[in-house]
Amino acid sequence: EELERLSGCPREHLEFHLWYLKAKGFIGRTENGTFAVTVQGIDRAYSDPQDSRPVATRLLENAVS
Repeated sequence: EELERLSGCPREHLEFHLWYLKAKGFIGRTENGTFAVTVQGIDRAYSDPQDSRPVATRLLENAVS
């Protein structure tokens, strides 16, 4: 629910993307049930040559938009 609120997207729109990121090992669930970016997710974000913006900027922009 917090992710829905932060992203402004309904859960139905997030389900596939969350499933995919989890299946690829880029995100995981924490002990309290929230999502967290994994080491693999950080490595993937830093290795994306198609976007020259800093990773933190991309993550924040995606969280807000």
